Amino acid sequence: MAEDLIVLDAWPLICYSGNQQPSASAVEQILEPNNPNPAIISAVTLGEVYNATARERNYSYADWFITFLRQALTVDTVGTNEGIQAGWLKTHYYMSLGDSYVAVSALRNNAVLWTGDAELLFDGSPWKVRDLRDDTTRKHHESAIKAGTKKVGPRTNTTNQTPHSPIQLPNQ
Repeated sequence: MAEDLIVLDAWPLICYSGNQQPSASAVEQILEPNNPNPAIISAVTLGEVYNATARERNYSYADWFITFLRQALTVDTVGTNEGIQAGWLKTHYYMSLGDSYVAVSALRNNAVLWTGDAELLFDGSPWKVRDLRDDTTRKHHESAIKAGTKKVGPRTNTTNQTPHSPIQLPNQ
């Protein structure tokens, strides 16, 4: 049986960079040299990781880390179609634009999205996910969602337009 393709979100890569467990250990095996099944990273996610590592550490480390990721992973490039698809997902789900790009990458590649972002982990999402959060983070996210301070999942259609999709979702 073939292993599922993996798309890595910025969240676990930033955790890996800071050795934050349990995500760091999960990602470490994906980044092993000569991995015959390299995971996928969106070009937009590379930008997110660069931003976070440059701000949390320094530019030299960010340059090194991005070079390392580009060698260890398959970069999913972004074009006009992916930009429109990401915009469509952002319009229909509570998520950042960066998260919408990584979701597009997971959908396009029929891959499992590894993340810790609550915005990508809601029940009924059209993409497959692996939750890499620890119990404390998971409980914190669940409390924020319950309190209404964090929104996840589908947005309510407020435009009175018939929804259409430039991306083929698995349940369509």
